[in-house]
Amino acid sequence: MSTPIVSDAAGFKLERTDLNAVRANLYFGFAVLAVGVLLGLDQAYNYAGVDLVRHYPVINSYYQGLTIHGVFNALVLTTAFANGFIVLTTARGLGRRLPGALVHAALWTMLAGAVLAAWAMFTGRATVLYTFYPPLQAHWSFYLGLALVVISTWITSAAQLVALRGWRRDNPGRRVPLLAFMSIATYVMWDIASVGIAIEVVALLLPWSLGIVPGTEWAAYYAEYPFAQVPDDDPLYALVPELTELADRGVPVVSEPTFGKWSHALAAIVGETPQLTLAGVATDCCVLTTALAAADAGATVRVASELCAGSSLDNHARALAAMALYAPQITVL
Repeated sequence: MSTPIVSDAAGFKLERTDLNAVRANLYFGFAVLAVGVLLGLDQAYNYAGVDLVRHYPVINSYYQGLTIHGVFNALVLTTAFANGFIVLTTARGLGRRLPGALVHAALWTMLAGAVLAAWAMFTGRATVLYTFYPPLQAHWSFYLGLALVVISTWITSAAQLVALRGWRRDNPGRRVPLLAFMSIATYVMWDIASVGIAIEVVALLLPWSLGIVPGTEWAAYYAEYPFAQVPDDDPLYALVPELTELADRGVPVVSEPTFGKWSHALAAIVGETPQLTLAGVATDCCVLTTALAAADAGATVRVASELCAGSSLDNHARALAAMALYAPQITVL
């Protein structure tokens, strides 16, 4: 017995509402592709020593643009296109429409997730690349958004299986048309493959970003200093008014969940071998680790000792003495 390619060789016409959902998925996918291509151009020019980021209105660093490029092209584009195209091929293969409620639920779930993730990235709250491996941490909206993008594929898969069940009921004994079989099998395999990433995002990264569950690599620290588990927007982390005014005028602000603040994001703003002046608290913690990491990376660092404060006077003095050992790369003023 041969297996047909499609259920009805004469053709099949999608309902207008289903066709609109397919088009919306495809158009949205190509729209985010256009943004990703624009930011990919910046990456190419960056390797040639040309900085295009400073000409972009909402992109403050190379790695912010790289994150948007990766998430849009590798995750959102592929999901939007697949959700739309797989509905089309499954319906054509079975010769029947998929449940409209599920098709549209998948579309709106994907759009909502993409908007949430895009907000986090464009506002500088998710400069974690598209792989978003810990200990790099993004805003909770980034993880929730990507979780919704994945969930949209599960909804699409459910729509396929419901349509397949109806086709089998109406066509007992017939083999599933090859086009429908390939389409459904593709998403079933994706369902299985995506379980792991869904568990990581929903059970680990999302609670971690909300401060509900500390990262295991910082578990001992958080156990001793629980105050540090407050969210990023807590007043504890607020900048002084003078610096807030600078931030409001567009001066870049880099936030890192580590003691040291030297990072790819900071290097993208100040350059790989900058001249830095450090001030802040605590001298024996964040200032010390930032100075050493920056100097080790090639920066020339000046530490304004009178603008720093340690956990104690003795610790302040010891930290300054330790940094002074790294002269001339580090100068204590």
